[in-house]
Amino acid sequence: MKAFYTMVGTETEATDLVETLLEEQLIACANLIETRSFYRWEGQDHDEDEYLLLMKTTASCWENCRDRLDDLHPYDVPAIIELDAEANGAYAEWVDTQVRD
Repeated sequence: MKAFYTMVGTETEATDLVETLLEEQLIACANLIETRSFYRWEGQDHDEDEYLLLMKTTASCWENCRDRLDDLHPYDVPAIIELDAEANGAYAEWVDTQVRD
């Protein structure tokens, strides 16, 4: 199993991404978390509300999922960050049934 996350600027962008990835069976599920981000972009400091998407997929689907998310993402330079993750057996099996390889 792979877990990964990305950030987007609006709830609509977040739900659109998740719905597409679910429909294409590239992810098993996602969690949407409102957050506040601090960063520097093009020489300017930013303090903005964002939406963190925490998603789960299979190891075999990870690269396709990452590439598709990169294509769909509204940001010029999206952060798509893979996390080391292990899940209990039943959950990992469920993820496997939800994602197409």
